[in-house]
Amino acid sequence: MNRFLKLVFFFIITLFSPLFGEESESFYSGFSLEKSGNSDTFSPNFYFPIDFNKNYFMGLGYSSKTYSEKNRQDLKVKNNKITTEEQFKINFLSYKNKSLFFGINGEYINMNNSEVGFKNDIEFTTFENSINLDILRTSFYLNFQRNYLQKDLFLRAYFENFFFSKVSMKQNTHIFKDKKTFIETHNANNSQDMNYFLLFELFYKLSNLFSIGLQYSYDFFPLRYEMRVSNNIIQVQNELVTQKLISKIIFNSNLFSSFKPTIGFGFQFKKDKNLIDKTSKNSKENVFSIGLERRF
Repeated sequence: MNRFLKLVFFFIITLFSPLFGEESESFYSGFSLEKSGNSDTFSPNFYFPIDFNKNYFMGLGYSSKTYSEKNRQDLKVKNNKITTEEQFKINFLSYKNKSLFFGINGEYINMNNSEVGFKNDIEFTTFENSINLDILRTSFYLNFQRNYLQKDLFLRAYFENFFFSKVSMKQNTHIFKDKKTFIETHNANNSQDMNYFLLFELFYKLSNLFSIGLQYSYDFFPLRYEMRVSNNIIQVQNELVTQKLISKIIFNSNLFSSFKPTIGFGFQFKKDKNLIDKTSKNSKENVFSIGLERRF
């Protein structure tokens, strides 16, 4: 199933999600498209819950994104790098009441880094490198949300701790050097350090037409794996911190089974730290999103 068919499938599933459970005031269902500075396309995100009864539910989520680094020059190397990422998430079982819910999540992430380039050396070396990462994670999450001022003010705090994480890596490298082709392959499995995710939301209903609010997230994602370079095994250890601040407008007109249209603008700050050579890359990007939300 290609990305477009997945996008259509999950959009339809989200719209019909109210058929899978009772309407309550303790969870969220939504579908959005997000575009950041270095993303090549809009990135889809969706989540919908399935209620078992008033207090117990499960849920399904999906997201994907593609971004690139072009004409990057370091160590006398010029290259183009494209990264694609898909994330599948499932709430195994969760408990909820009006203000608090918690449970266990399972997550599968597929990341593919494709890189082509050449070195400024006397042999005119060119290369094609593909690294595929399959990441399995298990987490415990805790969410608190509440309405104030006769339900005109909404506050939410979400914390997710990934206590188990494992990475399977597959590498294929083709090097064209001095009219010869060299092929390198490598497979490895590595356990990961603990990572976590934080989310804070504040919304205020200005009128019967729309609400405004702020959404802040903090994602700490360490990544460790092995790769082969010139017949040597090297360790890759990175810490990626992503902070996102988005101002959002929710239009209070129900569409498609009580979903409300939303639009958001904001910034995304990334810090990618290499723990081996003690270097880091910092970036700031604009973020734009549109979507449909149903807050129960």
